Amino acid sequence: MQNRLSDASRHSPSRHDSCGVMQVLPLTELDRSLNFMPEKELAASLPVFFWRGYQLNGFGRGQGEAVELESDFAESFFQANPEMSLSELARVCLKLEELETLPESEIDHLLRRYQIKPSSQNKRLLRLFTKLPADFQSWCSKKKCKPGDLTILLSVSEIKTVDTGLNFIAEQSPSLSSGLQAVELFIELTLMQKQPSLRADSFESWLKALKSARYPMRSRSQSNSEHLIKQMPWPSRTQASWQAKGDSDMLSIKLEAKSVTDLQNKLEALQGLCEQMKAKDPWSCS
Repeated sequence: MQNRLSDASRHSPSRHDSCGVMQVLPLTELDRSLNFMPEKELAASLPVFFWRGYQLNGFGRGQGEAVELESDFAESFFQANPEMSLSELARVCLKLEELETLPESEIDHLLRRYQIKPSSQNKRLLRLFTKLPADFQSWCSKKKCKPGDLTILLSVSEIKTVDTGLNFIAEQSPSLSSGLQAVELFIELTLMQKQPSLRADSFESWLKALKSARYPMRSRSQSNSEHLIKQMPWPSRTQASWQAKGDSDMLSIKLEAKSVTDLQNKLEALQGLCEQMKAKDPWSCS
């Protein structure tokens, strides 16, 4: 395999001038093939760096100079770009693969530098990530997604079949945990050929609809439990709700007490409700 960056090092200017000063070159003389389309402009106070003739950062600048870095590629790139989103790193890796610039071991080193295990699965996810809708990539960047958060995408043979759902999630801008739940449910339903509707009053209601479509029996059971909890005679200033937490169903209780006596009365009332639940257990409703 041709190693173009290694070739470039033989033709690039010497790293130091005769006085031992670090090499500085005009931006117009640098190769911009590694432009990964950064999501943020480089701060004006920060320098542009290059490595063996290749510009590493500051691609938005049209004029000025760049300072050479002497470490290996991974260390130099990390010094130039200490913070990278998953989307940006995916584009960098794609550039490196297209240019055939580095041995695999150096790309592995680069991934480790950004706390990503260089497994074959993670590399497949990074390649796939560059094909995702731009808005969804931006959402992932804002929420600081990691490759392991999106392994469900590897089950999709044609990523365009789930573009509508991914775009809808990005448009709603939910929390990371809720968004990832929606991604998994939407893709599973699509693979089951149960195309989910994108109509909903809110993201929360849409996520609930996805859960009901994916797990209809559990959703029916949960609905029965919710109804049972609402019908129980809860003490005043007490709120109870039935919630799904991952694979578990949880009873959430919030209460307010204005005195020790009031607290004791509420706890006694809750104890009485526990006795009622033994006869009709909300965790085993069907």
